[in-house]
Amino acid sequence: DARASGEEVFNLSDNQTSLITGMYPTGDSLVVFKHRAIYLIKGNPVNGFFAQTLTTDIGCISNQTIREVPGVGLVFMASDGIYVLEGTYHTTQSTKFFKLSQGLRDLFDRVNVEFAQNFRSIVYHTDREYWVSVAMDSNTVPDMVFKFSYEIGAWSVYTSSALSGIIEVQDHRGYMIFAGPNASSSTASRGLYLYGGTNSLGKLGTVSPTYETVNIAFNSVYDNFSPARVMARVVGYGNTITMSVFVNREPATIATSSTTTQIRPLEDADFPLYGSTTFDGTAVYKEHRPVIARFDFSTMHKGPVNELKLKFTCSDEMEIVNYELEGRLG
Repeated sequence: DARASGEEVFNLSDNQTSLITGMYPTGDSLVVFKHRAIYLIKGNPVNGFFAQTLTTDIGCISNQTIREVPGVGLVFMASDGIYVLEGTYHTTQSTKFFKLSQGLRDLFDRVNVEFAQNFRSIVYHTDREYWVSVAMDSNTVPDMVFKFSYEIGAWSVYTSSALSGIIEVQDHRGYMIFAGPNASSSTASRGLYLYGGTNSLGKLGTVSPTYETVNIAFNSVYDNFSPARVMARVVGYGNTITMSVFVNREPATIATSSTTTQIRPLEDADFPLYGSTTFDGTAVYKEHRPVIARFDFSTMHKGPVNELKLKFTCSDEMEIVNYELEGRLG
């Protein structure tokens, strides 16, 4: 750095000639980002300011993704994932980086980082989550949201969420408001949306009936137990029940699905349900009796499995009466 006419001038070129992509003040420091470099500016008006290079390996591709997440650190998106910078609050603290999105690595490979300038983020204090909207595959406008719960330290995904802006109301209610990207009055995702609400033009995303288990930690119950195959038998009322599999807190592809729609005549079709329902022999009879579905999947291709979570969804209505898990070593 150099001093000229009483002003501080910083040379941040080193071997990274790319443009500055973002700046963020935190504690007594100013963090400066490039595409593949991060710098720290510290000091005071009396003794002067100085700049130091933190790294030339990673950087930030979107200034709209930079947020200070409580209890986590300064979160930002790089070209290969979402990172955290720790220790920029005081001069005596050392700094370090770690990748926060390790559990999203399969999904992040599909993020269209070429349009990262369209991404948006927010810290939603009501749910204690960090949200970042991203464009997937060939999309140029964000259509998916990655949500990190800084209370429990886990990621979740919100699909079909086209948005071009997101803010948190700064009053005691703490509402979150979306801005949809579409200009046509006949399409969804147009106008402003209150999180959890809809309007007459449509809604952001499709909400389906869902039952999701907690993360079942096998090694906390059984020593040296890593399931190779897991079978779930589900007894429930519903139509086209689908089960998604999550291992080690990482979203996995849908293992299989089971259609529970019945088109054969019912033996008890003449009996009314709640005094009103009648059937002609082709209707779905989810209201009459439970349907048994079996899901059998392998986890061997995911490596050592320490945790397992199941998520059941349905396109119409669903009530999970019971489910069982049967695992065995490979």
